[in-house]
This record gives sequence, structure tokens and C-alpha cells, in this order.
Amino acid sequence: MKQPRPTVTAGDEHPDAVPELSRAVHPEAHYAYLVARPHPWRKQLAFKDRRLTVGQFLGRMRAEGWTPEEAAADFDLPVEAAYEALEYGECHASLIAAEEAEDARAARNLTDGAVECAGAGDPPSSRRVRR
Repeated sequence: MKQPRPTVTAGDEHPDAVPELSRAVHPEAHYAYLVARPHPWRKQLAFKDRRLTVGQFLGRMRAEGWTPEEAAADFDLPVEAAYEALEYGECHASLIAAEEAEDARAARNLTDGAVECAGAGDPPSSRRVRR
């Protein structure tokens, strides 16, 4: 039985013996329209030349009930980019969900902090108790 040949990337003299591991370590290398963005805690991929993560794209697509073609048109993306995002979203659903939960937690903390500070800027006369 013939063994499959390892994948060789253009310009790489070292064959990729375990392509699944390489995709797990560097997922952006597998995609044409998605890239990793430097961020303190966010790890999901985003669209090239956009400030739009896959989670944001898929969330809007689902909320609007759009097909991949409709979402691509609305975001002015190639249809292939929408399908690539769908594939990535299926493979990394738990990461996207975790980051959405973190975004929601951070938003709640900001909102809670704003409510606590609501009266802090009022002049002292408006906070006096009248007798």
C-alpha cells in the first residue's frame, strides 16, 4: 500500500508531516481570507484588512437570517470569505462562544461601573439632605 506524501508548502523545503497539527497551531495559514490579529485575549481569526472577527460576522449573519451570499454582499466580502468564515466557525465554535461570553462580561462591567459613578459628578449642593 502506498503511503500518502506529506504536504509541502511553496517555498518550504520541510514537508508538513502532520497537517492537522499545523492547522491547529497556525489556523490562519489554512485560510485565504482570515488572519490572526494581535489582541491581549482574543484568539479567533478576523477578516483580512477588516476589523471584523468571524464571531461578529456570523452573529450578524444569524441575527439577520442571511444566507452566506447575502452576508458577503452586506459586508462587501467575497462569497468565498463568507463560506470560509462558516467553516472556521464550525471548527472553532467553543472559542467563539467563549470570546462572546467574555465580551458580554466586559460590557456588563462597564455598564455597572457607569451606574455606580452616575451621581459622582453632581455638585455637592444637589446631594444634600434637606431638613
